[in-house]
Amino acid sequence: MKTIKINYRKTNILILMMLISFFSYSQFDFEQTKQFQEKKKIIEAQKIAFITNELALTPEEAQVFWPVYNKFQKIRDEEEKIFRENQKDIINIDLLSDEDAEIIADNHLIHAQRMLDIEKQYYTELKKILPIKKIIKLHHSEQKFKRLLLEKIKERRRGF
Repeated sequence: MKTIKINYRKTNILILMMLISFFSYSQFDFEQTKQFQEKKKIIEAQKIAFITNELALTPEEAQVFWPVYNKFQKIRDEEEKIFRENQKDIINIDLLSDEDAEIIADNHLIHAQRMLDIEKQYYTELKKILPIKKIIKLHHSEQKFKRLLLEKIKERRRGF
């Protein structure tokens, strides 16, 4: 009878410890996700300010531009997400059959064509609302913002 009580207590303690560690990990994961979302919002706000400044958008242009920009950004992000999801299962290219490798190569081209089609559609929409020089500046401004962001990340890593 004593051994059953002792084993029962040990089992309960073990289960309790597992539950505590599980909920602690879940909370940690949730906090990291929350921090990530907050940082992402800050970066997006900085990007909006940066591009608005670089393009010297008037309030009227900004009012029309940002909904179009956000719409196409969402479309691009969704296409990239789908492509990454399809690519995540590729572990070792050398182990693929030639047929599977050809499918993967074809999928890269299909993805590139989809992204090009999205850009063409986006360009057509932008021409309706912005002068052509601002459209050219937009691409340069996006690249410039990415470089600045990467530089900040590198600086922070050096500081640690």
